[in-house]
Amino acid sequence: MATIKELVHYYIQQKTPFALYRFPESDKIHLIAQPSNATTAIAAEKNFTQQKGFVFAPFVNGKYPTLFINAEKEFTFQNFDESVELNDKLNAETISEVSENNYTPTTKEEYITNVARSIETIKCGTLEKVVISGVSIKEVATDFNVMNYYENLCKQYPNVLVYLFFSIESGLWVGATPELLLQLNDKQLKTVSLAGTKSLKNKNAETPWQRKEIDEQYLVTKHIQDCFQQHFSEPLEISETKTISTGHLLHLRTDFKLQSQNGSLQKHFFSFLKDLHPTPAVGGSAKKNAIAHILNTEKHERAYYTGYLGPVNVEGNSNLYVNLRCLKYENGKLILFSGAGITADSIPEKEWEEIQLKAETLLKLLE
Repeated sequence: MATIKELVHYYIQQKTPFALYRFPESDKIHLIAQPSNATTAIAAEKNFTQQKGFVFAPFVNGKYPTLFINAEKEFTFQNFDESVELNDKLNAETISEVSENNYTPTTKEEYITNVARSIETIKCGTLEKVVISGVSIKEVATDFNVMNYYENLCKQYPNVLVYLFFSIESGLWVGATPELLLQLNDKQLKTVSLAGTKSLKNKNAETPWQRKEIDEQYLVTKHIQDCFQQHFSEPLEISETKTISTGHLLHLRTDFKLQSQNGSLQKHFFSFLKDLHPTPAVGGSAKKNAIAHILNTEKHERAYYTGYLGPVNVEGNSNLYVNLRCLKYENGKLILFSGAGITADSIPEKEWEEIQLKAETLLKLLE
């Protein structure tokens, strides 16, 4: 018999690719693993949407491959204390080391300079918005237990997707993301436009949203609408924009839903996904110019931060989320990623404060 924590630590020790995830507003914890240890990297143009498993994709294709874990093993746990029957004897030790990427923290001066330069580029007319990210690094004890941390994330953030992903190619990643990229079943395709950030701790949290945040969210909404129109002829349902809470942060959100009975959703799902990602919520607008600006501005490699992840064709559904509020574990260090949307109305100092608030989402659970 093995608990979920013992099983996860065993898979890490055995370098077995796996994905652990809990959906928003659910208590069930799901685990998909590929004990055959076959390579999980797939070509960027390969259509994985017909397979069953878990996808973990980068911000942009290139150095970091899209990873896919085939669902050779599937488990569902009702809680963290539940046990499952196994043939293998488990060695539940702490995390084994993974390769270094030599990340260094983003300083306040560096980030503010990057934002100021981005604002100037926007004012020149080649961009409407761009997302600039930063890196924080936290050293942890040698006996850091990733599953205890994961359990704390699940308790603290019940209304977001909380995941843990491991493969030899990626290393160990953990995150709590509020942003749905795509949800697909036989008859329905859903996504959301999520942008703009305010802190619940801010005394002005109840004041109206500022023009900067409204414009930022509009650009994401427009990109999603355009992608739907390019790939589908069915009528698109769009909700009113509302304010939602994800822990100690507030965001603007618009929901999209498209229904079809003729199989067009599955037929065009992969091409739609490629056009949709990365959305202006994590890249910017215009899309190609924003990505080029990010790659030329940020010193760190985003790797799988602001990529997407989720189960594919599991229980008849595919649920992909944007990889936000995430960190990577490397040899006694937690590398945390967070970003802010920059427009012509941005104030560099406030954007720095925003990414610190987002990093706090993950850091405060280490206290």
